[in-house]
Amino acid sequence: MFGVPIKDKGRTVGLVGSSMVLSAIQVIADELKPFGDGFDMVFSAGGLVVAHRDQSRRGKDIRESESDTFGPFLDTMVDAVTKGTGASFFYQPQQSDTVIQYYAVPFSIGHSPAPWTLVVGVSRNTIMAPLYRMLGNARSSVSSVIELFKNFSF
Repeated sequence: MFGVPIKDKGRTVGLVGSSMVLSAIQVIADELKPFGDGFDMVFSAGGLVVAHRDQSRRGKDIRESESDTFGPFLDTMVDAVTKGTGASFFYQPQQSDTVIQYYAVPFSIGHSPAPWTLVVGVSRNTIMAPLYRMLGNARSSVSSVIELFKNFSF
């Protein structure tokens, strides 16, 4: 349930609310696969896990459920979630064989003054793949040019 105060001349005179089935948010989050192999999580402004690929973490406080995910960046992520600010960092969780780039982006639901946060995680290898291909092509081109110059006489 979301509530927004109704104010008259700075004085709260009522509250308008709306309810949303949290399972709908989980369904949407489950369908997102950033860059094909990425994943996402949604946190409420209070730091509760709303949507997560691990069902056992849903409904838990970020501080209790995500220390293994964010490691030394847990406080950074808690601040981003509870203050409604963005965050971005690389970290290799113990349960992962690759470094993950995390992006935390606050978003508003209706006119609620407290934003929730979408966190996206993507393998650094996936993010960097186009650059690695480009560098490989550049090395190949440079090698070809060097071979041409070796066979060229001045």
